[in-house]
Amino acid sequence: MPLPRAVVWSERIGLLIRVLVLVGYPFVGIAVANLGVESTTVTVPYRVFVLGLAMFVILARTRRPLLGRLDLLLLTFFAVYAIRLFWDWQFHDIVGASNSLLFFSMTVVGPVVATMLAGSNNLDDDILAKFTMMMGLVVLATVLVSSELGLGHNPWAEQGVDTTRLMFDALNPISLGNCAGVTLIASTFLLMETRQARYMRVLSYCGIILSAWVILAANSRGPLIAVALALVWLVVLRFRRMAYIAPFLLILPLFIPNLDQKIDNVVERFSGPLLASGSNLARVQIQDAAIKSFEENPLFGEHYIDGSFGVGSYPHNILIETAMALGLAGLTLLAAMLFRSFVSIFSFYKTAHPLIVMLLTQQLVALQFSGAIWGADAFFMLLGATLTARKLPWKRLPRSAATFELARQRRSAMPVARRPLH
Repeated sequence: MPLPRAVVWSERIGLLIRVLVLVGYPFVGIAVANLGVESTTVTVPYRVFVLGLAMFVILARTRRPLLGRLDLLLLTFFAVYAIRLFWDWQFHDIVGASNSLLFFSMTVVGPVVATMLAGSNNLDDDILAKFTMMMGLVVLATVLVSSELGLGHNPWAEQGVDTTRLMFDALNPISLGNCAGVTLIASTFLLMETRQARYMRVLSYCGIILSAWVILAANSRGPLIAVALALVWLVVLRFRRMAYIAPFLLILPLFIPNLDQKIDNVVERFSGPLLASGSNLARVQIQDAAIKSFEENPLFGEHYIDGSFGVGSYPHNILIETAMALGLAGLTLLAAMLFRSFVSIFSFYKTAHPLIVMLLTQQLVALQFSGAIWGADAFFMLLGATLTARKLPWKRLPRSAATFELARQRRSAMPVARRPLH
């Protein structure tokens, strides 16, 4: 029986939402940097557009049974965090709580619920990797051209901070590094795990080159470590397939200009004192304050951010932030979700969807260095995909039926001349 047209379109739109969640915002951010307009002029319509797509999927898929397609643990975590944001807005009078609640609902809850309803068993890693890589290539190519032509504006350089790092008005080095990391993972996956046409292989090589250039130029610790661990996981899992990409990695340095200088900047950033940078010092202070807040209110947390540090100052670590905002209750929910996700990954998901596992690894590691719960849309989308994944059921045939089916398959596979006569 053919599926209703709305359901078919909801699956396609679900794929589009996944791609937009992974690399959509950097596309908008680089457009803002080059058009010279206010960030809200482009980003707000973009967010509304993605939410509209999510609402279409939700309305189209809720007509079908929801059992097994929505994870109750993840929905409970969303509900508890939304209550925390609402409580801080109405009763703690923390500036920014209302905006964070709106942002969380639009950019995290809506798209994540839509992608869970769109389904994960029918998710094709090849298709997701292709569209993600192509959109990422557009972003990274625009970043390269903007940097070379001096079209982008580095707001930190005017203050004498991080003058050697690549950034733009609406795209900080962390966002650029994460976008390049996603594109690098998708490109590497296509080369190592799939057989593509020649033009797709060329695009994959271009994706690796541009991604490596942007990651080194952005020089952000979190994205560098995150993408490295994700690729290490793939290499360990598919070590024999390194033959498809190892020769290219040897000549990759020839395609990246000023490679020595970029590597020196990265080495200096990792080898230098952690607190030498003002941003790192502020981040450590905020994390210390968040841990103290958790110790004072260990059961249900105290607030989603410490109001004394101002709007936008959050711990930049999802574990510390969960402890501060939701206490042991939130940490238990997060630990349960991660445990169930790891069980799915190591039991069957790593074979069925290696791309999703790599991207989830990248996002989880990146959130230990930067990011906030109310904006971690990519992480929760990928986590929801693993939580709602199910093994395809396999029904055992009766012995007589199974014997008959096996015999029929063997007879059909034999050459006609050797097929026994009856």
